[in-house]
Amino acid sequence: MVLEPGSVFAGYTVLEQAGSGGMGTVYRMRHPRLQIDVAVKVLPAHVGSSDPKALARFEREARLTAALQHPNIVRVHDCGTDGETPWIAMDFVSGSDAERLAGAGPLPIARAVEIVRQAAAALDYAHGKGILHRDVKPANLLISEHTGQQHVQITDFGIARGLGERTTATGSVRATFAYAAPEQLGGGPVDHRCDVYALGCTLFHLLSGAVPFPLRTVFAIVNAHLNTPPPRVSLSRPDVPAALDEVIATAMAKSPGARYRSCGEMAEAALAAIREPLWPEPMSTAPPQGDSVRPAAGAEPPVWSTPLSNPPPVRAAVDLIGHTGAVRVIAFDPWGARVVTAGADQTVRLWDAHGGKQIGAPLAVNIAVHALAFSLDGSLLAAASGRSARLWDVESAQRICDDVYTALPSTPVFGPDAAVLAATNPQSVLLWDTPERNGFGKLEMHPGFGLGYSSLAFSPDATVFAIARRDEVILRDYHRGAAPRGSAIGAQRAILAHAGEHVRRVLFTSDSRTLLTVSDRVARLWDCADDRYRVELLLPMELTGTEVEAAFGVDGSRFAVANHDRVVCWSRSTGQSIHFPLDTGTGPVRSVTFSADGALLAVSTRALVRIWDIDSRRQLGPDMPPPVVFAPDGITFAAAHHDRVCLRNLAELR
Repeated sequence: MVLEPGSVFAGYTVLEQAGSGGMGTVYRMRHPRLQIDVAVKVLPAHVGSSDPKALARFEREARLTAALQHPNIVRVHDCGTDGETPWIAMDFVSGSDAERLAGAGPLPIARAVEIVRQAAAALDYAHGKGILHRDVKPANLLISEHTGQQHVQITDFGIARGLGERTTATGSVRATFAYAAPEQLGGGPVDHRCDVYALGCTLFHLLSGAVPFPLRTVFAIVNAHLNTPPPRVSLSRPDVPAALDEVIATAMAKSPGARYRSCGEMAEAALAAIREPLWPEPMSTAPPQGDSVRPAAGAEPPVWSTPLSNPPPVRAAVDLIGHTGAVRVIAFDPWGARVVTAGADQTVRLWDAHGGKQIGAPLAVNIAVHALAFSLDGSLLAAASGRSARLWDVESAQRICDDVYTALPSTPVFGPDAAVLAATNPQSVLLWDTPERNGFGKLEMHPGFGLGYSSLAFSPDATVFAIARRDEVILRDYHRGAAPRGSAIGAQRAILAHAGEHVRRVLFTSDSRTLLTVSDRVARLWDCADDRYRVELLLPMELTGTEVEAAFGVDGSRFAVANHDRVVCWSRSTGQSIHFPLDTGTGPVRSVTFSADGALLAVSTRALVRIWDIDSRRQLGPDMPPPVVFAPDGITFAAAHHDRVCLRNLAELR
């Protein structure tokens, strides 16, 4: 069955065919209510008509996959049948995949390790939920560009198995066999370590440009996985350190017990093997030849109902020791590779998050910092101190400008392309030019900027700049990469009215499609379609006091608002809100953050930090002194203990 553009299937409007394969055809379609593009995989009709058990297992596995909410996993939105034709709707991912990238030649070492690191975080998360992938390979690692950096998402969780197809000697099956663990090929029991093996094969492919055993027949490939020692990348690529060969060899050990205990453990070993902090390399602006939209598609079965025989390892405890006074502020860079801290000893220090060593001398002395912020590409660091801000180039650890006057204590915000640094005070919006990296440009006052500014936000796709001003939110064009003098902040795009209210916070989701505005009465979600903003949700707030903080989960499915004596967490998927209490005597709310997987919520006041498991509505551990910060890797948190910072595994909280 071929669907024509403009036709309607299962309620979705067909836009174009995006791909096809042995398991069916993938179309880009428009969601009928959300007005967003999704990838809908249309499976052969005989799956629904001739094998009811296969169809039931397909639907069950699709539901399990839909429960995987992780920034590095392609989400499943819905599934069903149209007539007798099964279908499944997923995120539509625009970009390439790791196989196509490696097809253009071996990847830079740091980039290959970063791809594997992000994939490992997703796999460990799925394993913790009792789900295996079983078909980890470069073609199932989708690579998109986010603010100039690569973002990896794993697809093909839990879709292909149970559709009645047995493995045959086709090109696609031969490709899957190229990454399969010996226990999969030999018919023995499998657990999460088969994904560790496949991830090791994937790392070899990304570094060498070829599969581990490039043999012509399925029999030869299977025999090599069962009996041939893992190959060494350094034999064909001398710049690859021998330690990285050993990482791949351990991941590809024939016996599951000889492999790493988790994908994350393998990724940490790969990071250590390259002997320097990992800095993801900018993606090429020109995709490989033949690059096109790569939607999520079907895969091998992941359902795994038995407990982990070897659970993911607890992160080795790391202490950051060097401050001589209480640590007041902590921030991770976007990849969790480095940590910056500021203390009562009035120093700012940069650390390697993996080994715990301080990087160089203190960045600053005699500066009392109340806020730290990395640019989204990790290249710049801003520190707010009193009524001024200071900027450093992170790679060189060099200060690159004089202090900038902000009039009032505030937290500076980087534009998504790091070209602009912005802050607000009640009188104005302050903008500085950062591209030259040798000083700020002049303060720019734009027409329409007046009194009463309380919050600002850049859309992550670098197109919109939002400013809260009393009873309205002003949306202006943002021109990516341009200096602010007359061009970065452009024409007014829209005004979102909040009559009779005072807007306290504005915040975008990571996909830039939704804007959260919080006033002293109501929280609103504004959905953006075709540059038009409409209200998706009205949630009464009844805020007390002026200190309001808000945050989205990484995938945008949850948001939280904290104010004075309570925290409200709202789920966009269930439509339910959960209220968590705060103690009124602990001071104003300073921050509210989600863990990387969206399962935990941390709220910090002047005196304490309280962490909840959202689904169980249970506080994890006792109140802790601030600051406590979640790392981007999804498994680590940082907590200050007077003059040191402890990096620990989140499992300790649970």
